[in-house]
Amino acid sequence: MALIMFTVSVGGTSLAHSQTLPLQPPFDIKNLLRGSGHSSSSFTCKTPPPPVRDLTFDGFYKHGSGSSVVDKEAMRKYRAARNPVDGFARTIIRMSDRYLATTQPKPEIAQCVFDWLHRWASGRAFLGDVSQQGSYVRKWALGTVSLAYLKIRKAPRLDLTKQDIIKKWIADWAEIVRDDYSTDMHKSSRNNNHAYWASWSVGLAGIVLNNRSHFEWMVERQHTAMRQVESDGTLPLEMMRRSKALHYHVYSTQVLVMIAALAARNGVNLYGIENGALHRLVKRTVAGLSDPTYFVEKTGRKQSWVGKLSGGKLAWMEAYYVRFPIPGIRRWIDRYRPMKNRRIGGNATLLYGAR
Repeated sequence: MALIMFTVSVGGTSLAHSQTLPLQPPFDIKNLLRGSGHSSSSFTCKTPPPPVRDLTFDGFYKHGSGSSVVDKEAMRKYRAARNPVDGFARTIIRMSDRYLATTQPKPEIAQCVFDWLHRWASGRAFLGDVSQQGSYVRKWALGTVSLAYLKIRKAPRLDLTKQDIIKKWIADWAEIVRDDYSTDMHKSSRNNNHAYWASWSVGLAGIVLNNRSHFEWMVERQHTAMRQVESDGTLPLEMMRRSKALHYHVYSTQVLVMIAALAARNGVNLYGIENGALHRLVKRTVAGLSDPTYFVEKTGRKQSWVGKLSGGKLAWMEAYYVRFPIPGIRRWIDRYRPMKNRRIGGNATLLYGAR
């Protein structure tokens, strides 16, 4: 087969691809940090729960607070309504982690993940009616589902017809999310952390589908995000979250680092674009973890978290530290390993970690 090369330009970055080489996931399955995982001699595949099509729940911030003050009762209701979706996502990510972490291949674990995905794909989960908050959950879940599939897709004896059903589901889902975040661009959610997570999810769906258009859309949106980073390493739209400014800088940094990691695995270097904007963002965010004074002074508010600071919020550090081993990050890695967050693949220490 002839090797046919083509080059396109996205956001000023030249993307050179080979038409014979498929797009790659953000992790290298052959080089996982398996010592961070776990193995078990027994495994039982549970019956998958019924698929959830409609996502019509409300948000959890108090009205008029600039999305910075959590309404505790609204949060309780939101979490309860979201629980079936979270349970599905949490289970497929944990099982796919277990599949990759085992030193002896256990194809039955991959088959279970596959069956769960097929069940929800057949029910067209996530593709029904949505509220605004539901649309946010829909785009987060696309990334989680895509990552779970990418982790088990090369397992033996996966039914090809069922694979087609799963891929068609992901393809339809990705088109919805991409269209959603390509319209109404005046909205904050089309330019802030929601847009970053949409880019990540659509990009991951692009890897599943080998859809270069989705991948290049993600790269283009990363350029837009990097142009937002100020000279001091802050993101203006996340600073507007006032008491949650640091929280949302951590949240945004998580996905923006992972987009750069995914692009790098496919030959596109986004780490240094826009005069090193991502590095400025990382530096400011990591400094804020130890001393939030800068964020307090800039916003005039004491900083607080949604939930609490955890390894899940800092799981992106594993992927960044592999390329840029700075001491300020290593201390957090050592504190929280294994670092896990299902929206970036689950066990980030296993998938991206440096020894």
